[in-house]
Amino acid sequence: MTGIPSAATDQLAQVMAFTGDLIDGIRPDKWAAATPCAAWTVRELVNHLVAGNLVFIAILGNQQVPDRTADHLGDDPPAAYRSSAVQLVEAFARPGVADRIYQAPIGPAPGAALLHIRITEALVHGWDIAQATSRHAEFPAEVAEQELAISRRMLGGVPRNGRFGPALDLPADAPAIDRLAAFLGHRPLPVGPE
Repeated sequence: MTGIPSAATDQLAQVMAFTGDLIDGIRPDKWAAATPCAAWTVRELVNHLVAGNLVFIAILGNQQVPDRTADHLGDDPPAAYRSSAVQLVEAFARPGVADRIYQAPIGPAPGAALLHIRITEALVHGWDIAQATSRHAEFPAEVAEQELAISRRMLGGVPRNGRFGPALDLPADAPAIDRLAAFLGHRPLPVGPE
C-alpha cells in the first residue's frame, strides 16, 4: 500500500495554511456576517470547516465521527481551525491512506479522493470567507485549477440535490478560484458598504 504523495499532502498543508491566514484576519465585527453559504454566518462556516476536518481525521483513523453540529471553535476559532488543520495533514500523511477505502460522507472512497475533497473544501470555503469579510486574497491558482478539473471529473454527472448549488458559467479567463467556487454553486455576495 502506498501513502499519499508528499506533493499532495504539501498542497493540503498549503491550502489549510492559506485559509487559516484568512481566518486569522477575521475582524471581531465580521464573525456574525453573512456568507455565500446562505445558511451560515462566518463563525458557523469556520465551525463547518473545523467539524469537517475533525470528521475526516476520525474517518482516516477509524475512530468515532464527532458531531458536526457541535461548536468546535470554543473561545479561539483561529486556534481551533489551525489545530484541526495540522491534525488533518498528519492523518493524510500516514502510510497506506491513499489506497484504503473509507466510509466517508460521500460514500465509500479511497483516501486519495478524500484528500481532494478536503483541499477543495478549504479552498472554496476560504473563498466564502474572503467574500464575507470583503477581503481580496491571491488563492493558489495552480491548486485551484487542479481541484476544478478533479471536481468536474468527480461531480460532472452528480445530481445537485442540496449538497451543491447549480453551477455558474464564468469565462475561461476568470481566476481559477472563482471558477471552482462557481462550479460548486457558490455565488459572490452583493457588494455593500464596508
